Amino acid sequence: MKIKFLSLLLAFSFGGWLSISAQSNADNTLLWEVSGKNLKKPSYLFGTFHLLCEGDLSIANAAGEKLKSCDQLALELDFDDPNMMAEMQNLAGMKDGKMLEDLLGAAKFKIADSIFTAKMGLSLKLLSGLKPMMAASMLYPSVLGCNPGSPELTLSKLAGDAKKEVIGLEKVSDQMEVFDKIPYQVQADMLYSYITEVDKFKKETDEMLAIYRSANLNEMQKMMADPTYGLDKYLDLLLTNRNKNWVKQMQTIMPEKATLFAVGAGHLGGTEGVINLLRKAGYTVKPL
Repeated sequence: MKIKFLSLLLAFSFGGWLSISAQSNADNTLLWEVSGKNLKKPSYLFGTFHLLCEGDLSIANAAGEKLKSCDQLALELDFDDPNMMAEMQNLAGMKDGKMLEDLLGAAKFKIADSIFTAKMGLSLKLLSGLKPMMAASMLYPSVLGCNPGSPELTLSKLAGDAKKEVIGLEKVSDQMEVFDKIPYQVQADMLYSYITEVDKFKKETDEMLAIYRSANLNEMQKMMADPTYGLDKYLDLLLTNRNKNWVKQMQTIMPEKATLFAVGAGHLGGTEGVINLLRKAGYTVKPL
């Protein structure tokens, strides 16, 4: 369960799929058109997998084509903000001076440090004050088996080249706060499982990537409905509340500017997913 939970957090920016909804096989797509209601021009919704090997980045090509007809790009975070990385680094530490050694205990920390150092050439002791999820993200390239790229960065470059604005639906502080609301002990235990059972982590990640490549929302729903993923305690925090906040913003943004919204694919489906919430708000949302 710990391995699966962490796979989802890293791949989909904490998001997941809430419940199985009635969607046909024809809806197996990551790209959706949003029209109707008060929109003069359609906007678009694209589901991302936040880190991908170069060969998979072409998945974003169709979204890139739709960006040409849009006025701007909206991501979870404003990738165009030059202060984004500095702010993320400033907020990366655990509050109250907590340290990973204290959370894991001396014996487990020694094991984790030995494996981490062998893989990364960097002692885990140097990262001990970070939120454990931040330390875990550093090992993600080894799970993918490549130097990963980001669909968000790919789309941001396209937007920049076309002189289109890039905006964020959340602030860095909003996302980093999620890591403070998930107990540090839970995160530390997941990090330990990740480091010591990396083959299982890779297997889970490969399974998720295969489903993402197929754009099969029903399979995504079934995966997330599996109770072994352990997301039930954090669904509102990780998924539902964020989706509702995004859709509220989208209703203000879309009438003013046609926008390509690119967010973690885990946020698309389900009864409380972005697609269904937009439909409930009166928009026509159709697969492309």
